Amino acid sequence: MLPEVQPEADLLLAALKELNTASKKVEIATEKVLEKTQKLVNVQTRLREASKSYQDLFELIPNAYLVSDTQGKILSANRATALLFNLQ
Repeated sequence: MLPEVQPEADLLLAALKELNTASKKVEIATEKVLEKTQKLVNVQTRLREASKSYQDLFELIPNAYLVSDTQGKILSANRATALLFNLQ
């Protein structure tokens, strides 16, 4: 009976070592994904701040400005435009 137990024990030990190696690889990959996710969050925050800054500038320009699509549909207008056309 002992000869049969040893190969099973060796197989179990090899499987545990392989699982340990795979677990470490998954942990490293998870850390990399978390780092990249944090970098993306940081970039997204900076883009949002820059967009807000440009939107504020657009609103405060004393000249009337319109933003339209390629068909000429007005997508947005600044405050000066609203005042010029007496609109809200």
